Formats: sequence, structure tokens, C-alpha cells
Amino acid sequence: MDFTLPEHITALSERVRAFVEDEVIPLEPQAKAADGLPPELLAAVRQKAKAAGLWAPQLPVEYGGQGLDLTGICAVFEQAGRSLLGPLALNCAAPDEGNMHLLHLAATPEQKEKYLRPVASGEAIGAYSLTEPMSGSDAATMRLLTEFACLLVLAVNGIASRVAFQTGFLDYLNDQGDLRMQRVMPHLQREYRTHGGWEHLRGDSDRWARLLRPDLGHGHEGPVPPLSDQTFVPEVY
Repeated sequence: MDFTLPEHITALSERVRAFVEDEVIPLEPQAKAADGLPPELLAAVRQKAKAAGLWAPQLPVEYGGQGLDLTGICAVFEQAGRSLLGPLALNCAAPDEGNMHLLHLAATPEQKEKYLRPVASGEAIGAYSLTEPMSGSDAATMRLLTEFACLLVLAVNGIASRVAFQTGFLDYLNDQGDLRMQRVMPHLQREYRTHGGWEHLRGDSDRWARLLRPDLGHGHEGPVPPLSDQTFVPEVY
């Protein structure tokens, strides 16, 4: 088996390595533990990354990225990781890298324009939060079942996340999220209590779709209409 990298990947990796050493590592002393790199410095180094043709190596060219395959992404990410600030400078740092990947694979064209493109261009930066301080980035260690915990379960389950985009569920929650979660929660909690957890849904995208869009019924085909507030009225169940 030949593990030799293509020449263009090797060349790009070397350019990323040089960029991190020359432009990113010198910024490390200015990064504060609480706030990270000051916004103006981050914006400046990101602009340099764009000008150097190193921006978002994991994204398709149509979103301003380098259009690399998985092998190329791994090689470039290795060099970007020579500094903790490297992936941030190149717009391939978590959580945005994973968010952009999911949006590119699963979001509708409208959702991509609304959510993906601003993050891909660097105009917006994503955020990821947990409700329990001891969980860190390990969502599986969360113990409290709350509105936010239920949303988190949806977010960290790959099948559920993809279906949530495809069914318009996330668009529905994006508007008046707190109010609408009050409508959705009885529905989700009933499913959770009835089956003793979410494990029965793992890997079953059809059942996730029926859970998130009970108004469509089984085997729905064609365009998915927007969710109505009446869909999750508790009396329906």
C-alpha cells in the first residue's frame, strides 16, 4: 500500500506549516486564557490565511475552501495543529469545523445560505454550550434531563442532527426557540419516558423523522412543509 501523499497536498501542507510558524505562533503570547486571541488580531491573521490560499481547507471551493479530500484534510490539519491557534486562524477549528461539515452534508440549500456560508466566510463564529459544568465537551456525561439537555441529545446524535435539518425542525426552533421548546418538550419527554431513553432511536433515521415531524406520517415523500406551532401541541398526543 502506497502512503505517499500527492504532490499538491504535500506542497499545501508545507505552506500551512510555514504560515503557522511565521504568522500564528508569534501571536500565542497575546492569547489570553479566558478570552483567547483578541478579535482584531484574529481577524487580521484570518485575512492573511485567505490571501495565502490556506483558508478552510476542509470546505468545498464554492464556500471559499480548498476542496480537499479526507487524506488531504488530515495532512493539512496536522500542520495547522502545530499551534493551538492554527486551526482557528485557518477556520478549521472545533466546533465550527464539525458544524460546517454537518451543514454541508445535511442542510437544505436555504439552510446552507443562512447558517453555513456566514461561518464558512468567517463572518460568524459558532458556539457550543453544555448545562453542566463537569461535563466539559463530553455530552454523554450529562445527567439532568432539561429542555436544553434534550436539545443537546438531538445535537450530538449524528442521525438526529441530520434529520433535524432535513425535516425543518431546527429552522422551527430557531424562531422563538424558548416558546416553541415549551410546545415540543411534552412530545420529546413522552418519547423518552416511554422507551427509557434515546437508545431505541440510535441509527434509525426514519423513526427520528417521525419523532420530529409527527404531522407528516410514515413514508412522506416530496417537499417538507414548514412546521406549524400546532404540530407539537400536547393535546395532540
